[in-house]
Amino acid sequence: MAKRKTKKTAPKSTGVVKWKFPTSEFYMMRLESLAVGIIAILIFVVAIFNVNGAWPSFLLTVLFVGIYILVSSLIQKIRQVQETYEVKNNHLHITRKTKFKTRKEKIPLKDIDLHKLDRLFLGGYLVSSKGRHALFFQAVEDLEKFEKALLKGMKKRK
Repeated sequence: MAKRKTKKTAPKSTGVVKWKFPTSEFYMMRLESLAVGIIAILIFVVAIFNVNGAWPSFLLTVLFVGIYILVSSLIQKIRQVQETYEVKNNHLHITRKTKFKTRKEKIPLKDIDLHKLDRLFLGGYLVSSKGRHALFFQAVEDLEKFEKALLKGMKKRK
């Protein structure tokens, strides 16, 4: 009988949390969508009182939203922003890339003095000895994984 060769796979590292922002299916952040929605409603209300009829007001609102989406997508294509966050070895590694430059930060979790994470708008910030660091998430699951790793890393300093 011939021996079967089994493929050995490396064990998954449970201590690494990693996510990218934005992904390819991303278009607008939740906070940005909320702000554009509120401004669109304000434009509609102001236009309805200054222009005769609801139809021109609706067209002005659609025109505003269309111009905003066009300019936003154009800026996204030009800048090509990509942020990668990775928590490993009790450090948060942040890589911010644009089409023109790349900036890397390495923040020890034990040096984080304050953190605030927002589950509704999928963002947050950290305050460390190096300054304030903005965080952006694609999904609530990414935020929760990061929060667990962050709290675990912050406990080690006590």
